[in-house]
Amino acid sequence: MTDLIKVMAAKVDDRVTLWEVHPDHPTGEVWIVGDGTSHEVASTPRVLALLTAGALIRLQAHTAPSPQPAENDAATALPAGYEIMTAADVVAAVDSWTADQIAAALEYEHANKVRTTVMKALS
Repeated sequence: MTDLIKVMAAKVDDRVTLWEVHPDHPTGEVWIVGDGTSHEVASTPRVLALLTAGALIRLQAHTAPSPQPAENDAATALPAGYEIMTAADVVAAVDSWTADQIAAALEYEHANKVRTTVMKALS
């Protein structure tokens, strides 16, 4: 069996990024749409090709612990209280944020919450 990884579509646009039937996927089939949802998939040749092409984003290794906000420049660029903001809070506030804050929030969403509404507002 191939390694399992967590991925999502690189673009939030509701288009199908990958549909594949393969026995190594957890349910034997994977369907990934650009809706901000993460999926556990096998690292099949098709999945690896889409990762290389930038159509999929690898979120974390299957065996890795849940990601935590990093204590780095990106984390410090997050708007104050971002980790506890609701999607509605983010949508209401995003227009007042700097480009660095928006980039940090998008990075945080990709690694942690993966909220569709928020990712659309940040893109």
